[in-house]
This record gives sequence, C-alpha cells and structure tokens, in this order.
Amino acid sequence: PTSSWTAEGIPLRSFNDDPIHTMDFIVFSITQIYGNIAIRATALTDQLGTTDISFVFKNCGLNQIFRMPSSSHASFNPAPAKAPMSPSTHIQFAAVIFDMDGLIVDTEHIYYRTYNQTLNDHGVDVLREAYVRCVGHPVEENSADAVERYKLPISPAQFLATWMARFESAIADPAQIDLMPGFLDLLSHLRQKKYRLGIASSTPRHRMQTTLTNGVLPHLDVTTLTDIFGAIFSGSDVTSTKPDPEIYLKAAATLTVEPNQCAVFEDSAAGVQSGKAARMTVFAVPNFFTAHQDHTRADHILKNLSEAIARL
Repeated sequence: PTSSWTAEGIPLRSFNDDPIHTMDFIVFSITQIYGNIAIRATALTDQLGTTDISFVFKNCGLNQIFRMPSSSHASFNPAPAKAPMSPSTHIQFAAVIFDMDGLIVDTEHIYYRTYNQTLNDHGVDVLREAYVRCVGHPVEENSADAVERYKLPISPAQFLATWMARFESAIADPAQIDLMPGFLDLLSHLRQKKYRLGIASSTPRHRMQTTLTNGVLPHLDVTTLTDIFGAIFSGSDVTSTKPDPEIYLKAAATLTVEPNQCAVFEDSAAGVQSGKAARMTVFAVPNFFTAHQDHTRADHILKNLSEAIARL
C-alpha cells in the first residue's frame, strides 16, 4: 500500500490509497525536492504505457529515494499524456524579450578568445572546452579564478583590466561580432507579426550598447535600436541580475504587457530561471558554451532561433 511509502524518511501522504491521486502527489513531491527526476518518471510512464509504479521508479533511479515495501506492486492508471507541441503550433503572446550574449550575438566566443589571449601572455593556453565552466559567472569572478587556477604572477584586477581591454577592443569592430544563427529571420518574422520587442541582458550597459550598436544595428534597416526594441535593459539598470526576475519584469512593464503575455529567449540556465521566475514562457536556445547547463525549466528547448518562427 502506498500509505507505507516514505521519501527521505518522511511518510508520504496517501489519498485513501487512491493510486491516481497518490501518484500525482508523489510526482509533485519529487518535483519540489529532485527537480527534473519527476519529469523522467512521467515521461517513462507515458512512453512505456506501464501502470506499475515500482517499475517506473526503479528505471528512473527513484528506488534510491523512495523506500517501498518489497511486496508493493502498486499501479495506477495515468491520465492521458499531454501531446507534445507541434512545430507549427502558434502561441499567442504580446511581446518577445531576448537575452543578448550567446543568444543574439556570439560574444561568448569573443569572451573566450580574449580570456585565452590574456592567459597566453603568461604562457598558458586553454581550449574553449575549459572555458565553458566560466560561462554565467561575472568576469571579476573568472579573473580571480584564472589567477589562482593558473598561478599567474599578477593580481585579479590586472587580469581583468587586460582581458576587458581586449574584449572591448574586439566588440568595437563590427567585423568581429557574429550574429547567432536564425536571429535575423526570427526578428523579421516578429516585426511582421507586430510583436512588442525587448532585450534584457545582465551585461553592463556600456558593453551592451557597444555590442548591439556594432554587432546588430548594421544588419537592420533602422537608424537606432529603439526603432525596433521598445525596452532595452542591462545589468546596470537593475539591483539584482539574473537569475533574479527583476530585469524581465522591468522590460515587461516598459513594454506595457503582463508578464504572462511575454515570451523570453535565453541561452543560459540563469536566464531560464529568471524568465520563469517572472512568470513568462521561456524558449531556451543553448549554444556550445551553455549546452552543459540545465535548461529543463524552460518551456521549450530549441536547436536554433529559426525553430521558433513556426511557433510564434
């Protein structure tokens, strides 16, 4: 009987041993404690069509979490699985808000290249695979880590100054900034559909402005970014940066739309968390530098920005 099950030593509440409601509660409990493990359990149930809870939990590794009596063969009749969204399914939104680095422009590669050049000054060379762990952390933190990790004979402040001088020199040259695949096609589609558009990036304002002016504006048919984007917020404009939702809530307010009317495009786990905390629908588009992060909280995970055209 499910009434005898425990999770982390805490008895699981049973709804009169009704298997459907008990399983719903169990999945809710796992979600609160173990995140996407619950998703794995539900997906496996749907794929195999099994009604054996013990079988599902064992194959998801949940038997290590839940202590079920060995004689338990409880089963349930799952509700019909939610049909996956068709690529051609359109979702109704009023606004679309983009992250910038690694989502609109391929600046992560520039960060890596200039970081490695700064290490090269001291006889150290790292592959971009080694830089992946730095993505999502402040440049100040990455500078301190580099000095300690590679035993550099300079201070973190000196490393940071040299690195950022190189980075800002690179983004001052439009030829060194590449757009991410599919961005212009998606932007054209959104403008045609009359969506309100915004950009929300944790990057400091001066660096964000330079990146957008040199990396994006030359590809557009307007004279200023504000001709297209009604809200542009940087890390300098908020008290708390991502994963806090402040930046997305400010963007929505500026666009005069409710958060639940907004679609967010992000490449990082912190950005996904920020958008979800703001009660927005999040499309995750991981790149090489963020593919290792956990994007499972996103509503949709895409291979590139072009995939979103059929959905908006």
